[in-house]
Amino acid sequence: MLANKHICYRFYLEAANFLAGIGVRLIGIDYLSVAGPLDPDKTMPDTHQILLGADIWLLEGLDLSSVSPGEYSLICLPLKLFHAEGSPVRAVLRSIS
Repeated sequence: MLANKHICYRFYLEAANFLAGIGVRLIGIDYLSVAGPLDPDKTMPDTHQILLGADIWLLEGLDLSSVSPGEYSLICLPLKLFHAEGSPVRAVLRSIS
């Protein structure tokens, strides 16, 4: 996806079901949520439930704009939070090429 400050992306339910069905393990998106900014159809919980229910990890708010093309190993270091359903992470890329 190309980043644009005036365009907000979201995963529709069909896309979430497709990605869950083919065994995707992680989704990284440069927006704050896979469900998009406004959710007039009330699909946000369903989008998250589908993806998280399929054990797909979500990296939301990911900024890869200054990363050169190549092969990388992604390391995500979460904060140790108790009674939380998610955590901010420090995402680190290590070149493997």
